[in-house]
Amino acid sequence: YTTAMGLGFTAGPILGGQIAETWDARTSYAVAVVISLLGAMMIKRLLHEPPRRSIVVRDPWFNQLGSLLRRPDLTLVAAGNLLTSFTFGGAISTFLPLYARNAGMSEAAIGTLFAVRAFVSAAGRIPNSIVTRRTGSQPILLGALVLQVVVMFGIAQTTSTVWLAVLLGIDGLAFGGYLVAGQTWVADHTRPENRGAAVGLYSAASSIGGILAPLLLGVVAEVWSVRAVFSVNAWIMVMGCIGYVAVISLISRSGQPGTDDPTRVTPSDRHVM
Repeated sequence: YTTAMGLGFTAGPILGGQIAETWDARTSYAVAVVISLLGAMMIKRLLHEPPRRSIVVRDPWFNQLGSLLRRPDLTLVAAGNLLTSFTFGGAISTFLPLYARNAGMSEAAIGTLFAVRAFVSAAGRIPNSIVTRRTGSQPILLGALVLQVVVMFGIAQTTSTVWLAVLLGIDGLAFGGYLVAGQTWVADHTRPENRGAAVGLYSAASSIGGILAPLLLGVVAEVWSVRAVFSVNAWIMVMGCIGYVAVISLISRSGQPGTDDPTRVTPSDRHVM
């Protein structure tokens, strides 16, 4: 599932960049409309939901969400997802095109940079899932955040197309690694009765990061420069990594189940079991 999403991110920037270079950016959006309509027609015709098994849930959704928020392991994974989304939705998606354009790159070259990132991310997701099953989620999650720190500091130091492609490839690998490990963790550590609420919490954290990043980093770009966006983002990630390690240590010292304990049962779970 996540690999297919990554392949879409790979093909889209290549196609959009070439269309914008040959015609204009407006035409890229028109082509995207046609592709989206074709996709909607395929969904209508080919996608059929299987019958859902009946699950009796006595707790309302807000009680389930409250129980999940009281789990430090789950909130930690969601917070890490917020950080990865902050980097992707802010520094990468919003400001990297401006940064590259100011450095004299063409629309096609910028599209290619994003295609490289997406291809590496997609190609690494199935191997990431295999590694996650062998090592557990925690090393992959923390390693992905650390790699994004390196990428942000690196982008702030270069305008070379080659180096930006390398750094974006590393970022894509880290993003895909966190995506796979995070979703695997949520699936492994929840039950059918509370899995929807857990996925909602995990996804909401990503959305919050995507909302905050353009706003906060936009101020940085306005006050200082677009280049400063990447340095500031890097330091935010550094603080996030320190907090991540600190929470892991607190969980370990308190004797609470860690992020790789599949036997975790919440009060809400006991209520609906």
